[in-house]
Amino acid sequence: MTNTHKKSINLMSVKMLSKILEDGHATLLVGRAGIGKTTTALLASQDVAKMGKKVLYISLEIDKHNMEEHIAKTYGATALKNIVVVDSIEWNEKAALAFVEKVGATTDNLGLVVIDYMQLFNTEPGVMEKLDEMANKLKCPILTLAQIPGPRDPLGNKKPLRKDVDSNLLKGAARVIGLYRQSFYTTNRNFVDDMEFLPL
Repeated sequence: MTNTHKKSINLMSVKMLSKILEDGHATLLVGRAGIGKTTTALLASQDVAKMGKKVLYISLEIDKHNMEEHIAKTYGATALKNIVVVDSIEWNEKAALAFVEKVGATTDNLGLVVIDYMQLFNTEPGVMEKLDEMANKLKCPILTLAQIPGPRDPLGNKKPLRKDVDSNLLKGAARVIGLYRQSFYTTNRNFVDDMEFLPL
């Protein structure tokens, strides 16, 4: 992750994602490796933090120190005032749900919860339904990230498909959005103004 991502990403697309993240609902954002799921989630987090709301960012792929360092370097140290990064919770569904509920109950003005990313939890069928119920209880959107396999046909359509998504995550999922950038498959892999959020 570099500053280049921040400078060249389509900020209108981030605003679009912010509109998708409605209070009281959980959204599953899926994409292929390297497409920009974490960067997109961080930009959405920054957008929420700028409004003075708190963001709980559960980072399972990148440890707390490196994630906070990246946020401070890319968005400024003040961003960490409202973005709380956690990486030390147990990697199982029950513990994660309990943790989110506890933080939500004790944090004023919670504006977003991010889980990055779902395959690093031991998820069972219906976990997204439980997260949706949690989001409704907290009156706060929950954004979960998930990785999907590479394109089945490297020469054909590379857009994410619903059948690419882990069936355990799909069960009970009310909102599934695929992240796609055509430029990712060309010589220019940096973020440009072609980000798409595709309902799956």
